[in-house]
Amino acid sequence: MYSSSFFDEKGMPKAKCEEDEKKHDEATKTIKRLAEELAAGRAENVSINDRLKNLENFVLVQHEEGFNKVLCQTSLFFDIDVENMHFDIDKDMQDKALVSII
Repeated sequence: MYSSSFFDEKGMPKAKCEEDEKKHDEATKTIKRLAEELAAGRAENVSINDRLKNLENFVLVQHEEGFNKVLCQTSLFFDIDVENMHFDIDKDMQDKALVSII
């Protein structure tokens, strides 16, 4: 029925099959490359998020240490007992009263 040199066993033209196989191979390579890029991007994102959390914690610690330093200097210069329970980093002044900011 079909000449075996131009058609495969299903009757499809061999050139078409070879072209489709080539496209399939290229698509498979592209998918593999994109999956690798995605994995690398996710790993980088995790690394960046970890670094950001570390930096946020560092900034908070530095802020609190700065507050404590000023509190100690205030105690020295103005002879104020900073161990007094009225000093609280979690409170702020509003209308001449201490209110919780948390």
